[in-house]
Amino acid sequence: MKITVTDNPQAVRFANVEVRKPVTNDVIAAEMLVDGKSPMSMFLALMATCCTFDGEKKTFEELKYLDGWDFFELLASISPATAEELARQLSTSVKGGESR
Repeated sequence: MKITVTDNPQAVRFANVEVRKPVTNDVIAAEMLVDGKSPMSMFLALMATCCTFDGEKKTFEELKYLDGWDFFELLASISPATAEELARQLSTSVKGGESR
């Protein structure tokens, strides 16, 4: 099988992201911001709370088009256990022939 990956012109990318290790209050604020939406939305809100992007804070809305690969790399920086579990789940679903 041949797979070709192309850039998405809508994707937002940054040269430098600084991650501040979150505290419990950051997680609560992120949960409140997304008001029960998906866990991935909560992590994006957490990124808006705990990260600076090229030296600037960005809002949840501004980060909605964050490059997907960059999103997962940042997720691993903010919550290594979550990133590992997600990778495990994705790996299991591929090996088991399941599609998501």
